[in-house]
Amino acid sequence: MKHGRLAGLCFALSTLLAAPVPAQEGPEGGSKQVPIYVDVSNADNPVGAFQPGDTLIVSPGTRVRISGAAGLDLAGSTVLVTVTPPEAEWDIDPGTDEVRCPGDETPGAKVVGTYVEDPPKTVEVAVGSGGSFETEFVPKIDGEHEVVVTDPARRYRGETSFISGTPEIEEECKDIPQDEVEETAAAMTGILCEATEALNQRVKELPPSPAVEELTRRLRQVEDEVEAALPCEEAPQWVNASYHVNRLRKVAPQMRQATRPVVEEMDAWLVAARQARSEAPRALAQITQGNVVCDQLDIVINGLKFVDFYLGLIIEPAKFLGDWAKENIPTKLVGLIPLVNRTPAVKDGVELAWKGVTSYQPKLEAGKVKISAEGFDRTLSAGKMVNGVVTYAASRIFEQLCQTFQGSVEGSMAASFQTGARIWWQYDINISGQLILRYPANAKGDVIALTGEFLGNATHIKSWDNAVPVLFPELAQGTVFRTMRIEPIVMDTIPMLYKKNLGAKLGEATPDFNPVKSTIDQGGAITQFVMTPAFFRVPVRAELRGKKLRLELQPAAVDFDDLRVKVIQIVLPVLSLWPEVIDYALPYKGAHFLMLRAMNDGPADFDVAYEGETMKITRTFDRKKATSETDATYMLKINACNPGC
Repeated sequence: MKHGRLAGLCFALSTLLAAPVPAQEGPEGGSKQVPIYVDVSNADNPVGAFQPGDTLIVSPGTRVRISGAAGLDLAGSTVLVTVTPPEAEWDIDPGTDEVRCPGDETPGAKVVGTYVEDPPKTVEVAVGSGGSFETEFVPKIDGEHEVVVTDPARRYRGETSFISGTPEIEEECKDIPQDEVEETAAAMTGILCEATEALNQRVKELPPSPAVEELTRRLRQVEDEVEAALPCEEAPQWVNASYHVNRLRKVAPQMRQATRPVVEEMDAWLVAARQARSEAPRALAQITQGNVVCDQLDIVINGLKFVDFYLGLIIEPAKFLGDWAKENIPTKLVGLIPLVNRTPAVKDGVELAWKGVTSYQPKLEAGKVKISAEGFDRTLSAGKMVNGVVTYAASRIFEQLCQTFQGSVEGSMAASFQTGARIWWQYDINISGQLILRYPANAKGDVIALTGEFLGNATHIKSWDNAVPVLFPELAQGTVFRTMRIEPIVMDTIPMLYKKNLGAKLGEATPDFNPVKSTIDQGGAITQFVMTPAFFRVPVRAELRGKKLRLELQPAAVDFDDLRVKVIQIVLPVLSLWPEVIDYALPYKGAHFLMLRAMNDGPADFDVAYEGETMKITRTFDRKKATSETDATYMLKINACNPGC
């Protein structure tokens, strides 16, 4: 199966979003008592910690540590730990990979393997003098195991669960969610229509000129091409293929393994499409902002790139469905089925379902199957090409009317907070992005006004705190059984988005290129806002006076100052018989705060270096700021050039 750049993006987002993401909360904290707290962890690999909300998954035969806090009134006695495995598990014959799922239609097909049962197990576990307990359990079968801990009188109870192995049978039987695919794809086409309409309106607001008239004509052509391929809020033709993939998977057990790559691709696509769909309203709002000519043109260009990205996202499933169909022609699929089961009905079922999957017209040329694209995706691809031409035309108009300073920005902040002589919170934030400043090409005079913004993401966040003992000592009268920290998602949380040299092996040099991040970057600032975490956009105003440039931050349009670290502590209080859960959230500052502090809370001046026809500004800000309660260091490095570094 061939994977494009968008497939890589889909995989990155599915890796991120498949894990539970805790809701961000305000700085308020709270606590609640729990009768018995119980936790599970991998005893063979204690380093592989997981965050609260995640489900522990271990390999079969791995030792699972079951631990917890039962309260001081049970100290010295025992608790009952009961582990209930799944009701049964398929024990598949190792000589075959056949799996029969509900709804399979193969005549005379037999179930391969037998059910294996593992009854619940209950053990008595001693409770220590501090109220804690611990034992181990080794699962024998795959699936979700329930863990229940009670006192002997069964007055109090705590519970959790873990998964042994991966539920391969369940995954093998999982089909494509046809209804959701159709609904999501239809919503994406509606977003495209809204975006092109908003862009048309922005172009009409530009000063009239032959170039703008040409841009208007070409943008109208994009609308026509897209509408001809796909009416607004209608699902594309390829969504029918997901129905036929599911149909093919019921024809014979062997078809499930053959079609599994398609199901996984569609799952990954859905993750990216959900993200793009949910953030679309805020993204479309970006297209309607800005009233200076150069800013308007920049919005149009980024809006066109946004349309291009969404077109690519809508087209992508048709591509991987087509690739799969080319690699898995009917004769190959039928060959996977044992001879005894290759009845005419089965062969016809495979061929009919395969044709539905492709949504193309297969032809035999020179002994090879050739699949020619027809219908919506060819027309939509044509619209994508026209959109690329329009983007280029808009860029040329921008170059005729405007000039830019553009370059990289790197920043960091390290802060600590104390009460008296005791530190109760410390954190580090790194940001990375770019500075873009725009001004009219024909601007003259001693003072030239520029507008623009800082764009980028928080790339790294790390924190430590001792807030409860320092700020609320009355809550800290006891033993902390466990502390869990849930940091917000930033760029380095997702290696597929942040790391360079993807796929490099030890000692092997690869180009400094990340295809997933590159795809998003090519989608422009609006796409980055939609598809990347902890994004910031801080508008700026500047003045160019000869060899001096003064830059001043404006209020942030988008920032990550709503991010929080969530802390959960399990405490065995001295004055209470039972464990207590204390949870609270601590807020981070955003990019605007970091940059403003680094620039000494006011406008920043740059020396402009002239090198031929190129102008360059470079400056590194290092600042320390301390009060009786805070101590912070700030760094901001800016390197920008005209026309670009």
